[in-house]
Amino acid sequence: MPSRISPITIIAVIFGLILVYNSFYIVRQTETALVTQFGNPVAIELEPGLKLKTPFMQTVEYFDRRLLEYVMPEEIEINASDEKRIRLGAFLRWRIVDPLAFARATRTAGIGGNRISTMNSQLSNLLGSSLRQVIGSVPLNALLSPERDRIMREIREIVAKQASSSATLDTAEPSKADTALKSKSGFGIEIVDVRIVKADLPPENSEAIFKRMQTERKREATSYRAKGDEDSQGIRANAERERTVLLAEAHKKAEILRGEGDALASKIFASAFGKDPEFYDFYRSMQAYVRAINQKDTTVILSPDNQFLRQMNKSDKR
Repeated sequence: MPSRISPITIIAVIFGLILVYNSFYIVRQTETALVTQFGNPVAIELEPGLKLKTPFMQTVEYFDRRLLEYVMPEEIEINASDEKRIRLGAFLRWRIVDPLAFARATRTAGIGGNRISTMNSQLSNLLGSSLRQVIGSVPLNALLSPERDRIMREIREIVAKQASSSATLDTAEPSKADTALKSKSGFGIEIVDVRIVKADLPPENSEAIFKRMQTERKREATSYRAKGDEDSQGIRANAERERTVLLAEAHKKAEILRGEGDALASKIFASAFGKDPEFYDFYRSMQAYVRAINQKDTTVILSPDNQFLRQMNKSDKR
């Protein structure tokens, strides 16, 4: 008959598997690990891989080493140095660089608690105070100029300085194990970047500014129209003056040319008709008759011996 496995052997195997399972842990590339023994930190694992710990006595807590982001849930109102009130929305990016300091700073969350939310709550206060400190010392137009980058750097430096020098969120003194691991003070995080995502005026201020801008634009439009009308009148006056001068010059030249033409015509007529004065007198009389009697209903009453009818009288005599 086959030998039967004793219950003690089965229990020993199961206990051995549990012991092995609790003796190793894995640190992923995106994590760091803090090993504690009875609540006291004993080791910090920064390198990924398979690690060994004392089973049942030591526990492991993992921390995300990737870049984390905190976005202010609500906009805050701040008075700039020029007394203009603005509404700001901002966010910051941070990462955990010291798991022990971070764990100590967020000890109120407890192991397995949401330490990230606890830290974001504290960063919210730091970010809000830093924004008020820096933005309150610069005018509003500085946020719309190249100085914006300098302002962002200054805010980031203030938040980073406060995060590195702040006390933990509880009042407990660091243990000897904490000191032995040479943990840094502060929150154990690095502030990577701080950015303002929105800078706007409060609604009541925006409406007043829009009205003032409309009034200013209307005033400028009226000024431009008045200047345009003035320039238009000047251009028209110059054009009219030049037109008058040109017409006068043209009329002068026309009269001169007409006079010269008439003189030349008279000279030609005199030269031509001087050879036969009687024909010239007859031709001129015919022209006078045409000009005087140029309508069908024209009636001329003259005495028979009138000088105007001398050519007709000559024809009657003939």
